[in-house]
Amino acid sequence: MTSSFSFLRSGSQPDELIFQAKALGYDTIGLTDWNTVAGVIRAHLAAREAGLRLLPGCRLALRDGSALLAYPRNRAGWAGLCQLLTLGHHRGERDVFLLGWEDLAAAAPDLLLILLPPEDLAALPGVTTRKCTLRTLRVNPTRTLRLFC
Repeated sequence: MTSSFSFLRSGSQPDELIFQAKALGYDTIGLTDWNTVAGVIRAHLAAREAGLRLLPGCRLALRDGSALLAYPRNRAGWAGLCQLLTLGHHRGERDVFLLGWEDLAAAAPDLLLILLPPEDLAALPGVTTRKCTLRTLRVNPTRTLRLFC
């Protein structure tokens, strides 16, 4: 879910979303605001109070229009995600986030990355069937990551 920290995409504060999820019977909830982790602290405090398991992460908007959910797997993942966010925000002018596929390679081993599909999968170049490779990332000389649709 996204909170009010995803400007113009959600109007609810993270704590409100957590307490509503609890009222609806959820026991786990994820927070993935667009290009920020600013709402994670409020969500964490509310989740602890409500007794919910929080899966904190971030939605990354890439230069080519692709979008990914990024969930840190460990402390190194948090460090990598924060470095990616800093890089993306400092490249562009104010309110412009510029991050590319090549930037993900260093942080990828410690992040769970989930590619969000576009509304029209057939519009992607090279995509002709449901079983296809969308992207290949070279993490290092011995490790390659592939994103599938």
